[in-house]
Amino acid sequence: MKKRLILAGAALAISSWASMGAAARAQTTIGAVANFGIMTDFGSLAIGNVAVISGTPGDIGTDDGNVTLGGNSVYSRNVVADNDGGTVLQIGNYTAVLGECATDSGGTINLGKGASCASQSTDGSSANLANLEQAESDEETFECAAWDQVYTQSFSSINVAASKSFTVTDTVSGGLNVIYVDGGITIGGSGTLILSGGQDDQVVVLNNSGLTLGYGARILLSGGLQPQNVYITNNSLNVQNSAVLNGTIESENTGCTLGSGVTVNGALICEGDSTIGPNLRLNFSPTPISLTSGC
Repeated sequence: MKKRLILAGAALAISSWASMGAAARAQTTIGAVANFGIMTDFGSLAIGNVAVISGTPGDIGTDDGNVTLGGNSVYSRNVVADNDGGTVLQIGNYTAVLGECATDSGGTINLGKGASCASQSTDGSSANLANLEQAESDEETFECAAWDQVYTQSFSSINVAASKSFTVTDTVSGGLNVIYVDGGITIGGSGTLILSGGQDDQVVVLNNSGLTLGYGARILLSGGLQPQNVYITNNSLNVQNSAVLNGTIESENTGCTLGSGVTVNGALICEGDSTIGPNLRLNFSPTPISLTSGC
């Protein structure tokens, strides 16, 4: 877990990243991560049956782990996995990968009955594998930059009771809003957290604890705020059945756990073994947010 110090309204990362002087601060984007609808590191990824991943590029990628895709699913682009030569990419029955299925050198790709990939590579030469490695580096830089921001609002915690709603309205119109939550975000069953802002607003949520959504809970956007302009980083992510998420959602220190029938409008970034139930609907929308940082 990355240590953090909250000082004078800023969230600062205390880690292997050394802070640079103000003169060296530069703009940082999510970089190559913008190619991935779901990306995991240091763990395997399993997605249940009847998943639909749409949007471009919308790749699926995992490093230091295997990928298992359930049956009767459609993946709009590439599926890549790197596990140091022992990689297994398992494609379920009647699942279509419309791009490349790729592993590192010595990996294997197992296709179920009626399953298909537009192309296959197991020799480690795929450009998509190199793209995955770059994305991991870019993700760490962007995460550090996010925690380097001065926040515009703060909450001790956000707890939305079952079937209730709570709205957070950003305060910087047409610009960057950084919302710090110290004690975690919990949304009870059928509850709704609404992030409200204009079409040109950008919202970064720094959640210093876990993000938990109950059955049918939702994170919705209002006022014109767009999913690609929302980035929510958390220590962990636990989402029950039929929940709805909007934005690029990151679990920094543990894998992502999502139940059945979850809808994601944006992207998922997970650290560790991750499990996603059947009937996932991921409408890929990469974030263009750019942050000034010394990372």
